[in-house]
Amino acid sequence: MTNSGSAHADLLRTFARVGQALGHPARLRILTLLAQAPKSVSALSDACGESVANTSAHLAVLATAALVVSTRDGRHVRYALAHDAVSAAVSALREVGEAVAPAEQRATFEAFRGEDVADLTPRALRGVLRDGIDLLDVRPHDEFAAGHLPGAVSMPVDALRRDASLPGTGPVLVYCRGRYCTTAMEGVRLLTRQRGDVKRLPFGVAEWKAAGYRLEQAPR
Repeated sequence: MTNSGSAHADLLRTFARVGQALGHPARLRILTLLAQAPKSVSALSDACGESVANTSAHLAVLATAALVVSTRDGRHVRYALAHDAVSAAVSALREVGEAVAPAEQRATFEAFRGEDVADLTPRALRGVLRDGIDLLDVRPHDEFAAGHLPGAVSMPVDALRRDASLPGTGPVLVYCRGRYCTTAMEGVRLLTRQRGDVKRLPFGVAEWKAAGYRLEQAPR
């Protein structure tokens, strides 16, 4: 019979290993990116602003903790989250961080919760999308193709920098990788020059999935 005390200690060590793997800003950034779509080491390196060597080392830590998995695609290796629970863990860390953050960081939180943020939850969004609102996904095309909010149109911020014109005159909602994604903030600034009623969502695909809703995928 397994000793219950020993089994409990083993579980705690497993949980601690996961916690240690999560305990680095670069690794949290990698997991946030992988929550959008599987990516290669080079793509993660570029997105994180880290060297390929450092990115590979962080991925090795995450893989040892069973938080990411890898598959070979021809000559390249692509990484993905091992389970949706990994994305939920990153979201939970964010919520704890917000709750216990020192007062001097409150201004940073408030900057991301500015007047251009729509007061919507995933559930509430499902209702307003029936009202003819344009929903724009400003992430890169590969992330949009992997999974996006229902009814969203792909309009990467790089394309908006070149041409932010948009047909129609109605309200616009913009989203990116989540509450603290500055790309959505830039998308709102660019689009507001043409369309007055432009706001960003305080969530992205990870929060949408966590709420129990399905993503749409672009046809291949």
